[in-house]
Amino acid sequence: MSLFHGHYSGGPVFIKLYEEFRLIYLILESTLPSKNDLSDDTLLHRDSAAIAVSYELLFLGFDSFNIKNVKEKNELGEDFDNFLQPFEELRQEYEEDWVRNEKSIQSMLEDPLTKKINHKSQTYIHKLPFRPLDGHLSRLGHYFRHIYQILKFVDGSDLKPDEKYEFCKAFRAQLSTHEQALLYFNSFWGPGKKMWSDQTFSGSTHHFILDFKLIKNLPFHVTEFTLSPREKFLFELKKAYQGRSEEWYLDRLTTAFEELED
Repeated sequence: MSLFHGHYSGGPVFIKLYEEFRLIYLILESTLPSKNDLSDDTLLHRDSAAIAVSYELLFLGFDSFNIKNVKEKNELGEDFDNFLQPFEELRQEYEEDWVRNEKSIQSMLEDPLTKKINHKSQTYIHKLPFRPLDGHLSRLGHYFRHIYQILKFVDGSDLKPDEKYEFCKAFRAQLSTHEQALLYFNSFWGPGKKMWSDQTFSGSTHHFILDFKLIKNLPFHVTEFTLSPREKFLFELKKAYQGRSEEWYLDRLTTAFEELED
């Protein structure tokens, strides 16, 4: 996988995609109403909707994004229809910087457009060597389809549950921090939701992230600007395995995010 005329390849591509997602999310957050008066349940759905829309923009790109197709509009407030303007301004700013300074591809790498955003008492710095919101369907589409098919094959195999987990644990170990982060963000939108719950033709249900602990090694600081993976995990756990005791849920949550495994 490569990016920006091959100047990024392999692991660095996922770092740049993660940074682009974070920029999109923080800009979107700045356009939404205050969260101060929201209940915990409403806040979870609102933050989930913001992640879904941000990922859709990352995946499809600005030109292919259709606000009429957004299913999460109700969770994001009455003024959501106007949220695209800052993204249009960002793309225009990038193009003006390129033309005004007569930049080449190499000079954009050496002196990229820089955006600073303050959020939750943190300052996030984003360097933009390539035009943001051009979309990454061709990069991320097949990548997550392959992950899904691998997990589906393992889960549907004749292996014992412990063997399935060990296989997926080894698979998880191949994912970088930023790949895990993008897998988490992808799970809020469209086909990616199947990573939490996917019903098969036979009537059984896969819970890949829950049962194989796919985001177990995701450091806190990587997602601190948005909905905590622990909070999302617990919500999906209670939805998938209803009627269990609170102690059971907390035990599963603890083992899903305990210290990094060997």
